Amino acid sequence: MKFYPRAKDLPISYTGCQIAWLQHQGGWLKFSTRYYSSGLLRAFYGPEMKGQRQIVCVFQDGKLDANSTRGCPSFAEASKPAPSVAPGCITKPSVKNIDCSRYE
Repeated sequence: MKFYPRAKDLPISYTGCQIAWLQHQGGWLKFSTRYYSSGLLRAFYGPEMKGQRQIVCVFQDGKLDANSTRGCPSFAEASKPAPSVAPGCITKPSVKNIDCSRYE
């Protein structure tokens, strides 16, 4: 998976989104998008899979809004920025590189 921006690069009062991509059938599929406003999660969008309905989770004050779909993660789970390993770790053997065994 690829993430942008990395969790370690998100300031506490971040406003913007964090996107995760998953390698799928030889390409990259947008797996999830988290939208933050002043450091608080406002919305989480799940995978965009062909033929499947996308999970849409809207949060107000830490609770799911009525506009959310089924299958939403909890606010606590969804609000954590997705962790990632250091740049270049996918091409490095993680067993030999200690930096690639830590999430940031």
